[in-house]
Amino acid sequence: MGQQAQVDFGQNVQRTTLGKEVKLYFISFVLSHSDRPFTTKDVVLMQENAFKHFEGILYELVYDQDSLLVVSENAGEIIYTC
Repeated sequence: MGQQAQVDFGQNVQRTTLGKEVKLYFISFVLSHSDRPFTTKDVVLMQENAFKHFEGILYELVYDQDSLLVVSENAGEIIYTC
């Protein structure tokens, strides 16, 4: 545990609000093994660490509707875990 992480690189083409195509590049680090599942508290802590790394709080964050953050959604009304 804590010895290995999976690193993946990617790229994707997205359209801006003005219809222009831009290519986005990203990198992802995922622990290969953990002694316990992630919790909402872990997500909040890792988010705070990201803010420290980027030296500020972003205007907007986009999360997939993960069960650590979202209990359910009903016609756009989102119920959060915390």
